[in-house]
Amino acid sequence: TQHAIQPALYKDVVENVSGARIVRERLLPWPKHICLTGGEPLLQKDVEIEAFVQEARATGYSIECFTNGTQPIPNWMLGRVQFMMDWKLSNSGDSMDHYLATRTTNIARLNNAEAQIWVGAAWNRELSNADIVDYVTKYKLPWNLNVQMHKYIWHPDQQGV
Repeated sequence: TQHAIQPALYKDVVENVSGARIVRERLLPWPKHICLTGGEPLLQKDVEIEAFVQEARATGYSIECFTNGTQPIPNWMLGRVQFMMDWKLSNSGDSMDHYLATRTTNIARLNNAEAQIWVGAAWNRELSNADIVDYVTKYKLPWNLNVQMHKYIWHPDQQGV
């Protein structure tokens, strides 16, 4: 999202709050599911993410993390947080090939945790979700389709959804 790429442009709308405060004051009582996403969540301070995850799990929330894989996944998260790793390929226009070693290590660690593979088309690119489904079906791959539904339901640049 643009506000994650250029945070200085949005500094007037950003509020710094603790994980415990988010759980106490901002989370809805239902659904009991949290997705850490938006930019790269693992760029946050590890101690703050851990405190948030512990507080949220203690309150009954399940948690997943949507990461691009460029940051090492902390050991404490494995088994407590479900992961989706969005590995953008070179032709997506958003490739981060210089993080290959970190991503490869993360993939190996997630595979040891019996991870599922999800694939999806880059937003506003030539390859469509239908193309991916055709490819997966043709080659009988054990992959799942990941569609960024929020970009279809709301405007693709809308925040807070």
